Amino acid sequence: SKASGSFYIDTINLTVGIDDQNSSKDKDVVTNNNKPIFSGVTENDSNVSLKINNDMYSTKADQYGHWSIELQKELPDDTYTYTVTVNKGDKMNYISDKITIDTVALPTHINPVNDFDSHIHHDSYYTNTNQPTLTGISEPHAKIILNINNNTSETMADENGNWELKTVSLKEGNTENNYSIKIIDRAGNISEEVTGQIIFDNTPPDLNNVSIHHQDSDNQLVTLSGKTKSNSMIVLSCDDNNDYSTRANNEGEWMLKTYNRKDESYNIKVIDQAGNESEWVIKTPASDTTTIVPEKVEIIDTHNIQNDSMNIIAAEIPPSENGVHSQYSADVGIEHHNELSL
Repeated sequence: SKASGSFYIDTINLTVGIDDQNSSKDKDVVTNNNKPIFSGVTENDSNVSLKINNDMYSTKADQYGHWSIELQKELPDDTYTYTVTVNKGDKMNYISDKITIDTVALPTHINPVNDFDSHIHHDSYYTNTNQPTLTGISEPHAKIILNINNNTSETMADENGNWELKTVSLKEGNTENNYSIKIIDRAGNISEEVTGQIIFDNTPPDLNNVSIHHQDSDNQLVTLSGKTKSNSMIVLSCDDNNDYSTRANNEGEWMLKTYNRKDESYNIKVIDQAGNESEWVIKTPASDTTTIVPEKVEIIDTHNIQNDSMNIIAAEIPPSENGVHSQYSADVGIEHHNELSL
């Protein structure tokens, strides 16, 4: 047999919102208020309850249906699921959603710029471009505020926290350009400022006080040394197509050791922290000498080389008389005068 009839679901209207001016206005509610106020509209004189973080709160809608519940316990930074339930007589309804408590904005991180090569160490940033583009990572959808030499620029981070911002023109002549950068996240938190200097330097490095010394009586070991811009990378190219490299110390002093291959000349490339480079030719002297004047090579098509603050240099030493190959390596640090020892 079959039964027939009709039925209806008697529900009640309900709206829920976060009554907080510092809350985000997008779909994912984020607030820096760890005791947020939930409010909304339903039928007048309805009973309203809120469950969040295993705590229950209740109130009653007024004669116009407005209701409000303020949390009594602070919520630690996290994302919470909450449920608001309303009932009046036989009618009921509920809404369940999520809210994120965020009371801290983390300082942004500045990356090496992607449209030119640069070198970062400590709080100084070197570039050979007078209007570089800074990039970095922050909280998603945060506002990025950059100030350079009292000129302010702003941008927004994307959903992954990536941001990009072109700077104003920098002061020329190896001058420090002071910058500060901070963020305002979706919850309204303001981060601490990150400060530093951007140093604009577009002058190729010089190479001075170059000397070549033979280390032993058999003239097998040769030491090359000189002076250039501080912390520059020195790349030595020999006739056998092997390259040897080190980094100058804070005073610009550098030293490299290699086997004597009876090369007629050595090619040296110098790359400074801003990415400027110069090339030099050192002709091998007939005898041991103290000072050599290198010949500068004009660079027509330049390219920059980006280096980290610490580098592992490894090069193969040519076969000795017994045909055995060997390798040497050394850590080259910015803050120290290092030489490559065989």
